[in-house]
This record gives sequence, C-alpha cells and structure tokens, in this order.
Amino acid sequence: MTDGRSGWSAVIAAAVAIGLPWSLAIAQRRPPARKASLRVTGSVASSIVIVDDVRIGRTGSKGARTFSNLPAGRRTVLVRQPGFADDRRTVLLTAGGTASINPVRRKLDSEAERVRQAAEFLAADGKHELAVAEYRRAIALNPGGFRDAEIGLGRSLLALKDYDAATVAAEAVAAANPRHVESQTVLANVLRERGLYDEAAEVYRRAIALAPGRAPEAHAGLAILLGERGDLAGSATEYAAAIAQNLDAEPILYQLYGSVLERQGRRAEALEAYERFLVLAPDSSLAPAVKSVVDQMKQVDDVNPYAPAP
Repeated sequence: MTDGRSGWSAVIAAAVAIGLPWSLAIAQRRPPARKASLRVTGSVASSIVIVDDVRIGRTGSKGARTFSNLPAGRRTVLVRQPGFADDRRTVLLTAGGTASINPVRRKLDSEAERVRQAAEFLAADGKHELAVAEYRRAIALNPGGFRDAEIGLGRSLLALKDYDAATVAAEAVAAANPRHVESQTVLANVLRERGLYDEAAEVYRRAIALAPGRAPEAHAGLAILLGERGDLAGSATEYAAAIAQNLDAEPILYQLYGSVLERQGRRAEALEAYERFLVLAPDSSLAPAVKSVVDQMKQVDDVNPYAPAP
C-alpha cells in the first residue's frame, strides 16, 4: 500500500505560486480541542509512520519519535520499516495522553515488495531518478500487476516533470483500479500539472466521492486547481476539507488556505490560518516571510485576532 504522502508534497509545493497565505489565532472564539500524541520506539531508523492513511513523518536516526497534535480516538497506525513487512495495528489515542508502540520486525518474503519499498524510500528522500528505476524493476518482478509500484512510478515521474511518461503510468493504474482513491488522485495530479483542469477536476471529484472524509490529497489538489482558476470560494472549501482530514501533516495547507481567505477579504480567518502555520512549522523556510505578513496585517489593519467574527 502507498499512502499519498511521498508524492503529493510536490502538488502542494507547486501551489505556493498561488500566493502567500494567512493563518490561525482566534483562540477565544474557538477553544482548541485537546490533542493526543503517539510515541514510536524501537523501529528501524527513518521508518515511515502513517496514521489513518496519512503519512505523518519518519522516525529518527535511533528509530524513535513522538508525534503530537493528533486527533484522539481509535486510529490505524502503520509503521513502514526498510527491509521489513509493514507493522499495522489499531491504537487508541487519548486526549492529552501519549500512546506508545514498538513495531515488530518481520522480514519481507516478496522480492518484488522489497524492491518497491526500496523505491518508496528513495522517493521519500527526493531521489526520484533512482526510485523510477527501482519501481520499474519491482513491476517487472510482479508482471501480474503491482498497483502500489505503479502508483509510486507515476508519482516519481511527475516529480521529475516527465509528463508524458507520468501520464502513461497514471492512466494505466487509474484504469486498472477505478475505485481506488490514490490511483485516481495521482492521475488527477498529472492532469492538473499538464494544465488539463476540467479533466483533473472531474477525476479529483471522483476520488473524493470514493472516500468521503478520507481523501485529503484529492481535496488539496482540487483546492489548488480551483484557486488557479479564480474560484476562491470553491478553493477555500476544498482547503478546509483537506485540513480537516490531513492530521496537520502538511502545515503549508494552512498557508495556502490563508492566501485564498485573504483574497476573499476574510482577513481575520486568513490571519488565523497564517498563525496556525507558524505554530506547526516555526522552523520552515517560509516562516519568517509569513510572520512578517502577519505583523504587517496587524499593524495596517489594526486587526484584533481575538475579536469575534463579524
């Protein structure tokens, strides 16, 4: 299984061109919900951690990391360790608490899956040319059809801006898996990058319909597309849906969301979104610029971020 995280960061990165967004600070108007934490220990270094199909990050060099700001409740947690089978389990996350897991290491039996997994880790490190070669080798080892490798191949080809090859790969996997959300979303990403907006929007909406409440990448891609076409109201709605489903794994969504809100004249909400971005990504290369914009907004407009919305 793939999880949508290693390839759709490229979609989000491309969206920065929409403009500098705004963020989140109206604490008195909406008390923040208490969040939960997840502690992963004893994994292979740099293992990928996925919660409810959303990639939330990787463990450190010693195979451990605590992930915060997660919604409470029963969550499906998958730890993907290099060279080992996925460790998947249901974990109860409690508000204000920290759940701990120590993933099991079981050697992979399938050579094709071992090669596909190696390709995924190469892609996660930005080594897409090497990843493409490994994805193709994995597909050759499993000639009966290897959906996850085919999806990964399409993502890496798109990251390399090889649009023709990415289109071939994405169309093939989407046609073979018409009810698989990620397959459809990857095709939509490719179509959007090629400027085929009507076709891309149709496929994004198809993906969303397949998994209501569990398609953050499709919502984000559609938000980007609508913003580029000037449909600010539609874009804002899709960003809000993406954020609600993404477990705050992509802080830049708040920045992009804020940009759309500001262009709509919803300045207090835009400020809220910017400040949320700064809370989640204070060390981002974009943080100084966003902070500067927030400061200017407060000075120029004399905005009180704690005032009730009009």
